[in-house]
Amino acid sequence: FGKKDEVFAVSICETKSLFMLAIATSIDALIIGLSLAFLKANLIVSTIIIGVITFIFSFIGVYLGRTIGTKLKTNFTLIGGIVLICIGLKILIEHLTQKPI
Repeated sequence: FGKKDEVFAVSICETKSLFMLAIATSIDALIIGLSLAFLKANLIVSTIIIGVITFIFSFIGVYLGRTIGTKLKTNFTLIGGIVLICIGLKILIEHLTQKPI
């Protein structure tokens, strides 16, 4: 393999990962959209708020990943996955222990 082959392989892996991340995020957005429809929430206001907050957090995440990630050489993907699993478990436990109305 030459240097061009290595760059091409890395580019394909990054593109595949980015594509899978986009699908996962879109599935999440679909579920949130369905939830908002059931709650009869204001679509315009909800979309603007969610979009702005998502942009801010994505921007901060990329910035921190580039600055801190290169210095610490930490696998933030693993840390992010653990955080998401913990949040999911917390929500599951809350719903399982909630008393019926």
